[in-house]
Amino acid sequence: MKVYIKFMKALYFLCFSLWFFTLFSQVPEDETIPHFSNKDYNSENSAQNIYQYIGENIEYPGKAKDNCQSGTVYIQFTIDTLGKVVSDSLLFENYPLLIKSAREVIYQTSGSWKPGTQNGKKVNAKITLPFSFNLRGGGCNTATDYFQYGLGAFEEENYEKAALYFKYALRREPYNADYLYNTSVSYLKMYKIDSACYYADRIHTDSDLNDILFKFCGADSSIFVLVEKMPLFNGAKTNQETQEKLFIHLQKAAKSINAKVKGIVHIRFQVDPSGQAVNPEILKSENEELNKFATQIIKDLPRFIPGTQRGKPVSVQYNVPIKF
Repeated sequence: MKVYIKFMKALYFLCFSLWFFTLFSQVPEDETIPHFSNKDYNSENSAQNIYQYIGENIEYPGKAKDNCQSGTVYIQFTIDTLGKVVSDSLLFENYPLLIKSAREVIYQTSGSWKPGTQNGKKVNAKITLPFSFNLRGGGCNTATDYFQYGLGAFEEENYEKAALYFKYALRREPYNADYLYNTSVSYLKMYKIDSACYYADRIHTDSDLNDILFKFCGADSSIFVLVEKMPLFNGAKTNQETQEKLFIHLQKAAKSINAKVKGIVHIRFQVDPSGQAVNPEILKSENEELNKFATQIIKDLPRFIPGTQRGKPVSVQYNVPIKF
């Protein structure tokens, strides 16, 4: 099996850097997300405020610099109804000193947030942000350096060493699909299937992901997670429009039910070759009644224009949250 270098996959990393901004475009008109501002950062653009605050207030630990520790830390945190930061969770590993510094600056913003709202009422809301620690000069290895070391080790068939170098690269760029893919392939070479599938599952790009998941991770080879032409929903012309229209449709459908209990149901389904939404499967939920409502919402979805792979209609899988 060859090691592939696909530089176009770097676009996926950029998408996550813009995660905060995309939240604004996906919130229905009767909902708002938290807004960050204080006397020094008080523009109407919350994203501008928070990124400026982070840039001016985050500390790069001296010990981390001395040990050439750099990279991007992704943290999801919760803003409560008082505008305070009440909890957080780390998305993927990085250096402990960098994680600690990122968390400290998050909690410094506590109390400077205007809470998110739903139906006019204040609600707890989650936000995900990247925190970048970049070393310039000083003779430290970059993510690209570690990636090249990994490729060299792979060519020498030292797959354990290759995986180690690729993971060092991932500490600096956690969502780089090239690094994820080659880490997965290295583990496959060592017959460490669970580790290979862990890294492959973090890629959402081309057919290489499908190959790994189908051949080694028990995925159904007739169901794709990404295809050359993704399904289109409700008049959408692009995959991005489909995601936005689907999100809004699901939330309106849930709201029209007027369920007695509140909660979020995470559900998986496929858009089959005819464009029909089929096989709804509950992934995470805390209420059986909401499960029934969510399942029915998926079954009642209008027909999609089906996705195609190599010119043929195929089944494409979606995982979506439905908020009641």
